[in-house]
Amino acid sequence: MYEEMPRNDQAERAVIGACLLSREVLARVLEMLRSEDFYDVSNRMAYEICVSMYNSGQSVDFITFQAEAEKRGEYDRIGG
Repeated sequence: MYEEMPRNDQAERAVIGACLLSREVLARVLEMLRSEDFYDVSNRMAYEICVSMYNSGQSVDFITFQAEAEKRGEYDRIGG
């Protein structure tokens, strides 16, 4: 019998929020998590945007994240 993996949407959102508040936190999270670790598709996409921005040397915060998500056409899809 297949057993569903545990998941916690609030925890996933909290991780993304922390990444948007601190570049140092984002750097540490990158060492521990991959996008595949996020169960929720919207949270996974949001994390991937953060990672992409970080890797390209962009500032990652709420404002720049929103602009990047809108530019990619993903803003509404990840929950605005």
